[in-house]
Amino acid sequence: MGCDIHTFIEYKRKQDTEWKDGNFYIKGSEGFEKTYMKSESRDYRLFTALANVRGTGGICDPRGLPNDVSRKAFIEVGSWESDAHSPSYFTLAELMKHLLKFPILQELVDELDYYRAAVDYGIDVENIRLIFWFDN
Repeated sequence: MGCDIHTFIEYKRKQDTEWKDGNFYIKGSEGFEKTYMKSESRDYRLFTALANVRGTGGICDPRGLPNDVSRKAFIEVGSWESDAHSPSYFTLAELMKHLLKFPILQELVDELDYYRAAVDYGIDVENIRLIFWFDN
């Protein structure tokens, strides 16, 4: 059985007090559906780099959900119930710091920067983050 990654993007503008949903949505057959990031494909090298999932030597072990996670992200992770494991998160700035050691992160960094620019290019790289978790 394989392991897959699931993601949720959050951002916070300077005037915001809470993190907000930064995902893109498209109209699907059952209403609006969250679009998927290209980096949500099954790549165990990426999983190892992000959270030591399916390998060792990554940035760090899973950190859990942030204390100030948005309600929408909390609900989405929770909807996976016991199938979800190893939740964690990184800001775009944190991921950028690790690019030299983990070039596998480049596509993910590019995608997050694209989302940041689409929402509001003025959002600081510390204020856009990726929440992620895995399932088997």
